[in-house]
Amino acid sequence: MLQQALIADRGRGEACGLPFAPSGLISGVVDACLAGLGWGLSPKPLVARHLSLGRLCDPEPDLALDVPLYWQFTRTTAAAIAPLNCSIRTAAAKVLLPPS
Repeated sequence: MLQQALIADRGRGEACGLPFAPSGLISGVVDACLAGLGWGLSPKPLVARHLSLGRLCDPEPDLALDVPLYWQFTRTTAAAIAPLNCSIRTAAAKVLLPPS
């Protein structure tokens, strides 16, 4: 879990009250945070508007946990989804940081 990795990386020991979003989606974590039910790590592009409007706060704005993202598809569908593949990579390049 990313939250555990962040806390361990910062030497802050064990975390209690780690977020859990039954939806299984990161948007579920964001919705829970918006409802005041806890905290979570979320991609900046997903929460930027909430941060700018004051709906969410960033307790450590200089803190970041970069993780690699992967776009997977089967070879048998590669030709059929080539335009989608191109669109996803183009959109991602506009909002995501390059790997360090």
